[in-house]
Amino acid sequence: MILINHPNINIIATKYADDLFKQFENKRGIITRILEILLSTGNYDKNIHVNKGLPALKLILNQTELQIPKGKTKNDKTDILYHNIDMHRIRADKRSKCNRRIRYNFIETQLKLIFNSNSLKKLFSAEIGELKKLDQLFIDGGKLDSRVYAYFFDYEKYYKTLNKYIGQELGIICCPYCNRNYITYVSSDDERRIIGPTYDHFFNKSTYKFCALSFFNLIPSCYVCNSNLKNRINFDLTTHLYPYTDEFGKNAFFDFDLKLVNTSAEKKIIFKPTIKLINGISPEDELKLIGKKVDKKGQVTGSIKVFKLQKIYESHYDTVEEVHEKFDANSPYYIKSIKEKLKLMGVGEKEFYRFHFHNYYDNSDFHKRPLAKLTKDIYAKMEQIQKDTSTGI
Repeated sequence: MILINHPNINIIATKYADDLFKQFENKRGIITRILEILLSTGNYDKNIHVNKGLPALKLILNQTELQIPKGKTKNDKTDILYHNIDMHRIRADKRSKCNRRIRYNFIETQLKLIFNSNSLKKLFSAEIGELKKLDQLFIDGGKLDSRVYAYFFDYEKYYKTLNKYIGQELGIICCPYCNRNYITYVSSDDERRIIGPTYDHFFNKSTYKFCALSFFNLIPSCYVCNSNLKNRINFDLTTHLYPYTDEFGKNAFFDFDLKLVNTSAEKKIIFKPTIKLINGISPEDELKLIGKKVDKKGQVTGSIKVFKLQKIYESHYDTVEEVHEKFDANSPYYIKSIKEKLKLMGVGEKEFYRFHFHNYYDNSDFHKRPLAKLTKDIYAKMEQIQKDTSTGI
């Protein structure tokens, strides 16, 4: 609905990709070091990072749990790591040697499927239009074992990195899908996340699994939009708004209708918000906004429909009423005089708008405060009504 906007977004994406690629290389390095030890027969230095070595060894051995040495507990991680390494080193007996070498060679082959391509770092920072081709490139490279995939590509293991670059540096304060809920990132003194955005995969990660960590496939969003509304619905660039490049803009705007409602005390007229499309909108944009009248089973097209924006925004009639009242309570001449006085003080319409309507004027700032698009559209409508009234139209 609103644009994800930052002047240095490509720089942030590049730093994110560099950081993520370094983490992948560190994981590969630990696996490679353990394999070197397992395939050797001599003495070795016990210098493996224990907390990183344990999951790597489980992957190599294809085990969910490692054997705990006699007299030790599960907290004796260093002893567990090296006890299991020593247990599974290549031995003299041919059967053991053959079976273990087959498994270790398999892991080495799996690493090549991930790292032999020059596209891994590109995958992390590529524009959305390139992601499907890159995903297919990794699929065509060979079948990646599910445990190897989870070890490297499970995005839940990289929340700290996502939070740093997308949650924090990108600085999106309100959900771009709804422009209603705050997604401000807040961390504790030791940099643990307290509150912040969830990360929606624009291209479903179950379908495009190698795009699970791609920067431009991750949409910082509120829990309601991500989990309750979009959830597993398949999105595409042709069927839904993509917040890094698309927004309502001028194609869709908020208006209002007067509606009589019954309250416990009285009948009351409210200003019911509505979403309208401009006349002459292209079929392509219309599809992304309101979707098809009848969707295929399991699919919902159109962002307004998916996120139930028409229904949800009906509850914000009070915001429309407030904007209307501020115009109604002041004559156009009064508002004009205030603007002129502020102009003499070097203050423009944006500052007047912030002061009088308590929200942001420019589209590029709509992500900074809830209901910014609604407020601006109703402001524009009321301003036009005043102009038409004053000129007798």
